[in-house]
Amino acid sequence: MNKKYYSELISVLKSSKTSNEMDNFLKGIFTAQELEEIPTRLQIIKLLKKGISQQQIAQKLKVGIATVTRGSKELKMGRFKNIWAIKYFQKIGGQTTSGEAEDFFMDNSSASGRGFFYY
Repeated sequence: MNKKYYSELISVLKSSKTSNEMDNFLKGIFTAQELEEIPTRLQIIKLLKKGISQQQIAQKLKVGIATVTRGSKELKMGRFKNIWAIKYFQKIGGQTTSGEAEDFFMDNSSASGRGFFYY
């Protein structure tokens, strides 16, 4: 992995000020398949953190057990300890709530809506 390019990607992701900016960037840089896989990997981590078995996660998300196991190994290595999320409120009547967001830990079980994760 080219560390310079990776660092630049992180900077660009962090610079997005709105969910629309992030959405446009992600759709522009990732393939349709990547846009499907990456959010699914996030769901794997969330379900693992809730204590759901790997087999149940694989069945629920329709992914291979190896994909879930990889997430489990990364979780055990402490890869996701310090991850914060910015929660964007779901659209109400076709408009997002006036740009408000709140920080929360990924563990927050009351979290809903769409989150973008960084560290």
